[in-house]
Amino acid sequence: MDRSERSLSLLPADRTIPLCVDLDGALIESDTLWDSLWLAARAHPRAFLGACLSLRNGRANFKRRIASLAVPDPGALPYRGDFLKFLKGEASAGRPLILATAADENIARGVARHLGIFDHVISSDGAVNRKGIDKLEAIGRVATRFFYAGDSVADLPVWKASEGAIVAGNNRTVLSALRKSGVPLYGRFPNRTSVPVAIARAVRLPQWAKNLLVFVPVFLGRRTTDMGAWESGLLVLAVFCLTSAIGYIINDLLDLEADRQHPRKRARPFAAGDLSIPAGLALLAGLTCAALGLSLFLRHTAQLWVAVYLAGSLFYSLYLKTRLLADVVGLASLYVLRVMAGGAATGIVISPWTLAFCLFSFYSLALVKRFCELQSLPESQNTPARRSYRKADLPIVAANGVASGILSVVVFALFISSPEVGLKYRSPGWLWLACPVLLYWFGRLWILANRGGILEDPFLFTFKDRISYIAAALIAAIWFLASVGW
Repeated sequence: MDRSERSLSLLPADRTIPLCVDLDGALIESDTLWDSLWLAARAHPRAFLGACLSLRNGRANFKRRIASLAVPDPGALPYRGDFLKFLKGEASAGRPLILATAADENIARGVARHLGIFDHVISSDGAVNRKGIDKLEAIGRVATRFFYAGDSVADLPVWKASEGAIVAGNNRTVLSALRKSGVPLYGRFPNRTSVPVAIARAVRLPQWAKNLLVFVPVFLGRRTTDMGAWESGLLVLAVFCLTSAIGYIINDLLDLEADRQHPRKRARPFAAGDLSIPAGLALLAGLTCAALGLSLFLRHTAQLWVAVYLAGSLFYSLYLKTRLLADVVGLASLYVLRVMAGGAATGIVISPWTLAFCLFSFYSLALVKRFCELQSLPESQNTPARRSYRKADLPIVAANGVASGILSVVVFALFISSPEVGLKYRSPGWLWLACPVLLYWFGRLWILANRGGILEDPFLFTFKDRISYIAAALIAAIWFLASVGW
């Protein structure tokens, strides 16, 4: 028996007693006020500042002003799935449902219309903020007996006046207060994800593997036995992990509405309500302080490259992300900046050959990502949210990506033919064997993408792909043979 069935069986059989349901944190896992604030600040920054001044006229008036600027799409809100299933079961069984929320009326009625299960809506009306005692008074005008489902300590007066409680979320203070008050607890719907797990997902821990690119200069510069180079590399790696986490959080906050309408990205912590917007802003502040503190121990040139990376990441999220092909050029450049920062931190000069090879390789990988996003679109959708691509662009995107991958191998072949390769390798002829390995790897990657076999970031796919490890081992062996001169 699942949680919804268990809660349903525990409720009293008298279906004439209505169930009052809170919205923010209970029916949905996010807060519609913060969602509206964030949307209004982005869409109407000047009007948003003016609306903030209305807070002196009361919280209800402030909510009304914000709701007049932006209202989250009720169809995309992160509803608590098991709780919503339970409510639909109660509604179909004949129990009256009342949406009783402190959210503004414009938001509450939009949610009620979308779900179609509520018989009455109680909400803030621009004059009265329906929270705590004010919510209880409004409920009293509709029902003398009721059950209440919520998540907040502020609604304890409502719970104490009710026939019984249903608790959503993981607020232990609420549960303790209900036990002390003697209010019957009929069911619980805890959060799906703990805060530490949500934070780990928000900073994209698996994506930190991309920052290992800072060690590329250590290998290409043949400094693998230099402990000082490894120490500097580890320091810049830590700074880039923190800096990239900052970029991921900003990106997810900016894409909040778009992610909620995406079949896979809707599970991201902010879109799913596992982390609130205030928590995200606090996390940003902490990561920024940590990144700035660690960067003080880097060389000045490395600090400069980290600053350029962060500025580029912000520029990408705010502007480039919506621009055709400029977004993938930006992504490829951000990868190259990791290599540049690694060279600056370790004191290793990056050759133009390395930069050209990295740029073409990363451009191909970035196009793989866009290709897979376009290919995974549902039939009813022609363009990804906040993107300038269309499904009809798939052949062109693939052609650009395949060509860029082959160009990277051509650059590598030209490097082998250059005079300077003899200064770095004792037997550079071995390096020619790497060309067919690279051609095979890029070709296989694009064929798998075309078949729909890559459903995630190509970098993450590479770190999970057995064939990619074999290709990397072969290239490492070839590099070793060319270096030692066997």
